[in-house]
Amino acid sequence: MAPLHRPEPVPSPGGGSPTSPREPPELTVRLFERASRLHELGRGDAAWSAYSDVLDHAPGHPGALLGLALLAFQAGRLEESAERLRDAAQAAPDDPEPTRRLAFVLAQRERFSEAAEALEQWLAGHPPGTPELYLQCGSLHQHADEVQAARLAFQRAYLLRPDLESLAEDPALPEEFRTQLGHAMLAMRGLHGSMRERVLEEIGNDFPGGPLERLEAALAHLSGSAPARHERAGQRSRSVHMPGLEARPWHQASEFSWYAAARGLWPEIARECRALGDGWQARPFYDERGERYEDVWAACPATARLLDEIEPVELPPLRPAPLFSRLPAGTRAGPAFGFTNTCLIAHLVIDANDADRLTVGGEARAWVPGELLVFDETFAHSVSVTGPRDRIVLSLELWHPGVRAHEKAGLSRYFGLRRDWLTRARSGLETDPTPDRAPGSERDVAAAADGPRTPNGTK
Repeated sequence: MAPLHRPEPVPSPGGGSPTSPREPPELTVRLFERASRLHELGRGDAAWSAYSDVLDHAPGHPGALLGLALLAFQAGRLEESAERLRDAAQAAPDDPEPTRRLAFVLAQRERFSEAAEALEQWLAGHPPGTPELYLQCGSLHQHADEVQAARLAFQRAYLLRPDLESLAEDPALPEEFRTQLGHAMLAMRGLHGSMRERVLEEIGNDFPGGPLERLEAALAHLSGSAPARHERAGQRSRSVHMPGLEARPWHQASEFSWYAAARGLWPEIARECRALGDGWQARPFYDERGERYEDVWAACPATARLLDEIEPVELPPLRPAPLFSRLPAGTRAGPAFGFTNTCLIAHLVIDANDADRLTVGGEARAWVPGELLVFDETFAHSVSVTGPRDRIVLSLELWHPGVRAHEKAGLSRYFGLRRDWLTRARSGLETDPTPDRAPGSERDVAAAADGPRTPNGTK
């Protein structure tokens, strides 16, 4: 996941122009560059004239409209700034920036409900990809004393980015933004509690006698209501940690029942992968909805036979994870930590250089074509691809061998509830996944005004 940063409240004239509906002609590009330079130099009147020249040549140019909006804002003409931002939003309907900045300007006039409505109208027509806009919505509703709407917005932000708690602890983020993150987490506690209680009750009924303590602890860590109890130093599960699982950076590939099949099918799998051509970094077998890419399955019958032997990890909205992965020559990345210790990662190596290394928990191993590496990504891991060839593997996600059947079912069911809740929330429909249980009190969000409350777990 990419880092989350709080955007600046007003447009930066030197930061470039948002994409116009049509690529502007060369003259318009030069005019806009000149206007931006004048703006950066603080020559407001000249910049206003230059932005106006851009609009004469390219009516509806979003960058020019944003520049005029900023100049109006800096001059204290907030209504005019808002009108320019509305025009920019209309000119670039798929760009959230004009609407986000419009909400900021409206908030300066204490028109919090109107600002939140503008953001929500944009979100209603676009699939949400990052939680920033929902965090902004939550803060605006909170200023307007619209507690229920604030809670819902913060919940949506959290479900889009489950690792918000780790970001809330980042001292590099502005205090106001970390406070918003804290509000989002607090707003989710009641909802997580309802989901957790429902899952534990259902699993207890479906698997009589199955111990629930580890599953309950994993769900408590995910919801931020309890810290993770890591088994070894250097281990860090970013979102879900189940206690009691054997913790080691590397696992023996031969311990898995499908190991012999993977080794035997490797020549065919390698040929299928190479037949996919070049120019890609990932060729997944499932789309974001968890449905098969039938063309990839059809092109890779040997790979499909292997995948049919491996129990899939299904934690919606995370798709099943098998994919061919390519790292270009010269890549160096990490260290990083993984999502959960309930899963392991396996690499069936297709191609690599002799000096390429995968380092997990401080121990480096080589990618050797035809070999299988299995590791726990909740230990710090990093990669180094020396070249001249790209490193290519079949990457697989596996259940940790220590996770019991009822615990797998509980985790999958919990993430399914989260997915279904978010689907309904995006559609403006029912937002409580467990209607017979309250998802949290309005007092939760009101209490959040005191500041962020982050879990005390190891991050």
